[in-house]
Amino acid sequence: MLICTNANCGRIYGDSAVVNTKSNASNFAAREWTDLGQRRQNYMFLYGPETPPFLSEKLACSPTWSSNPSWRGRTCSLVDLAVYVPSQPPPPMPVQTVTLPTPVIPVVTHVSPVHIKPTWSFPSSVPAISNGIAYADGECKLCKKSNQHTISESARTRWAAEKIHAYLGVLAVTSNPGFMVGVVIHEKERVVCVAYSTNSATDNALKNLEGCKFEHYKLKLYGNFGFADISKSRGGKDISKFENLSYVTVGSSGTRSSSTCAASKLAKRYLTKGKLSEWNMTEIAYGTMHGYADGAPAESCIGCKSFLPTLLCYQSD
Repeated sequence: MLICTNANCGRIYGDSAVVNTKSNASNFAAREWTDLGQRRQNYMFLYGPETPPFLSEKLACSPTWSSNPSWRGRTCSLVDLAVYVPSQPPPPMPVQTVTLPTPVIPVVTHVSPVHIKPTWSFPSSVPAISNGIAYADGECKLCKKSNQHTISESARTRWAAEKIHAYLGVLAVTSNPGFMVGVVIHEKERVVCVAYSTNSATDNALKNLEGCKFEHYKLKLYGNFGFADISKSRGGKDISKFENLSYVTVGSSGTRSSSTCAASKLAKRYLTKGKLSEWNMTEIAYGTMHGYADGAPAESCIGCKSFLPTLLCYQSD
């Protein structure tokens, strides 16, 4: 495309062709007019809708008629006469300022996942246990009788203790050193009681298990109440002279009494009424404990074996 920059120019040329007859020239001109129409649209596109229209088209041939009166061998082209276009760059397109809204950056707040405390439901048929453990089956120093203050393990206490042990693992409760978890159940009263052998203010039954439930049972939890009072028996008799039986060796030189044991805490806080035969108990080891396997039902320590029958002595038993 030829862009005129001279007021006397104003031409945009199409293609050229050699013609031999006037008819050939007319056909060529018809084709070129169509092509130049597109050229004019391009011109209008470049210089905007306010550009004046083209004036006319004409066929220009060479050589001139005077030097070659016949059509043969003439070279013709279609000339589009246009208006003068000054030689300056086209006006800039108007700039439209668009104000973008301030981006909204979402604020992500870390939210700790909500922990759902479990509700345990005893199965309709609790798995039977073999070789259930009998606690406090030794001799009582008050009444001088053996096997009179025994608390036997049941399928339900075993099942409940195992569920609690598994849940402590979910909570990632400190397991070294470990501790004993004691569970007693009074079936007639529909009550479940739980205590630990630890005296930690952060790891006790109330702290870890508050909000948990046993369906159709009331759950009682031994909190940060400290050591059990083992100076008196379940029946209220002074047994302080027998407390030495409750001591066990800890490590190479230390000792402790049964006042720290889960069984003693359960006995003095919850086993205060009724016959012991109506209660059942399971103790299960949690974590690392010398002489005990994690998650396994456990027999009483040496101190409880010797002292627990006396602690549980009651006149009506």
